[in-house]
Amino acid sequence: MLRRLGALGAAVAVLLVGLAPPSRAASVAVPGNANLGNASIGGTLTAQLGSVTASAGGILGVQVTANVVCSDFKTGSGSAAETISKNNVFYWSGPATAFAGLVGNGTPGQPTSADQVSCATSQEAFQGQALLFSVSVTWNPTIVIHLPASAVQGTYTGTVTHMVL
Repeated sequence: MLRRLGALGAAVAVLLVGLAPPSRAASVAVPGNANLGNASIGGTLTAQLGSVTASAGGILGVQVTANVVCSDFKTGSGSAAETISKNNVFYWSGPATAFAGLVGNGTPGQPTSADQVSCATSQEAFQGQALLFSVSVTWNPTIVIHLPASAVQGTYTGTVTHMVL
């Protein structure tokens, strides 16, 4: 019997700004919510979150590093059958979709789907560096969620947190 999950709901991307040296201001801009769509129980859901931008300013040798970590995805009361463990959630940054900086570049943490990593623990998502003044790098990450056969039908929500270090 094929059971379908309802919309694997809003992957709320939370804005966190890490501590930065006084000589630079660092920030990350993320989509507020992302509807990841539907998937069959026991199947795999793959969806992009939307554009994420990490920026930093300074004088010389400006660098920004963004990390990502995910929560469990839950529905209902969050019982074991109503929880998709963060160990089943994977992330890959993909290439930069935009870059701004004087003599610099952006380096993806996971350039292709073959490089995807578990986001159960903090992972480097992207890094950008520029010679002078400021750097800004944008990417559209992909989340891959393996839905356990024991999951119940429902709308699941979880958090994907990007932070600047």
